[in-house]
Amino acid sequence: EPYIDGFNRTWLPNPDPKDREQELCKTWHYYDLPIRYTGKEPGVSESNAINAIAKAQTELGTMNAKGDSSVLASWWLGWIEHIAGDLHQPLHSTSNYETNHEEGDAGGNGIKLGVSGRNGRPLALHAYWDEGIDHAKAADDAGRGSTSFEAATERWTKTGKILPASARVQDQNPMDWVKEGAKLADRFVYAPGVANGYVPTPSYNAAQEELCRRQAVLGGMRLAEMLNRIYDPVR
Repeated sequence: EPYIDGFNRTWLPNPDPKDREQELCKTWHYYDLPIRYTGKEPGVSESNAINAIAKAQTELGTMNAKGDSSVLASWWLGWIEHIAGDLHQPLHSTSNYETNHEEGDAGGNGIKLGVSGRNGRPLALHAYWDEGIDHAKAADDAGRGSTSFEAATERWTKTGKILPASARVQDQNPMDWVKEGAKLADRFVYAPGVANGYVPTPSYNAAQEELCRRQAVLGGMRLAEMLNRIYDPVR
């Protein structure tokens, strides 16, 4: 895997073809902060979400200062939005070494639940939490009929108990977000009994929905603050 700065000296990102972007940027979606390991702390690849979002902020900030609104600027903006969202899904911030002591579980991808995904195969724990925002919205829509994600998140931001403290929004250090995510994964995602074959219980699902609502609001507000600092640095 190329280190991001070095890689960008030799290859200018281009939205097309998508398969090349997928190949070269696949590690930008996560930071595998290790949890539940024994002995020496496992290392983390240098090509990761933390380095990627830092690079994206620098590139977009420089381009904005020059008045550059090209497709490439949009590409970097898209990555900032995407990574900020990823880092508020707890399993994009950690790898659990409790059962796989050598390699970790790759953010829950190594755990197959006792429920099937859309393809009929056992659903990975990671995928189940990627769908957490959908689960939260579906629960929120109950009794209202289907609504948009925009309508759902607007309702969530008007709920005082979900709104984060200003200091948390102002925390623009993505490594802090990763550490928060790893702690949430350790406490909630890897609850007692979560292992291969686990079938999520109603209480587990309720905890997931509440956590995903809170993380969606927090992540969105942090992203807004990050973009404000890029586009209006002297405000």
